[in-house]
Amino acid sequence: MKLEIELGDISIFQATLDDLDEILAIENHVFSTPWSRKAFEAEINGNEFSSIFIARSRDSSRVCPSTDLGATPPMVGYICVWIVFEELRFMNIAVDAKLRRQGIASKLLSRSIEAGVGQGAQRGLLEVRKSNHVAQALYMHFGFQSYGSRRQYYTNPNEDAMLMALEPIVFPFR
Repeated sequence: MKLEIELGDISIFQATLDDLDEILAIENHVFSTPWSRKAFEAEINGNEFSSIFIARSRDSSRVCPSTDLGATPPMVGYICVWIVFEELRFMNIAVDAKLRRQGIASKLLSRSIEAGVGQGAQRGLLEVRKSNHVAQALYMHFGFQSYGSRRQYYTNPNEDAMLMALEPIVFPFR
């Protein structure tokens, strides 16, 4: 049974293998070097520290006007995190490109932080492309601060990563 959290017009669920096709559709559309099906399978079934949360729109007509009533609402984004003892590691986040800037990533981040705090996480860590100013602004809105960089961390295209930390994690947000 899926745990559902309602946040406005978005519902957040824990991902299962049944969600993989939709996760991969978003992943392959958003990233130049997408994760493979096998990588996501390992995150869902083989990594005790991993959690993947998916966002579904409760207003299907907004996302896909031809959606049948009663059909599973469309997935609009996901986030993969590792909760390892006191650390919440943000591994991957993606939102359907047509639906960005509607608060979906914020809701996914918030749900992930809530899960991390619930399991004892005291700090959050992530890497973000140096050129991805939109994502950096989102993370800063949540209180993340830059603390360094990794040269040539990303490929396709090659780019440095900005390292960001949220410490201490405070939830709920004010």
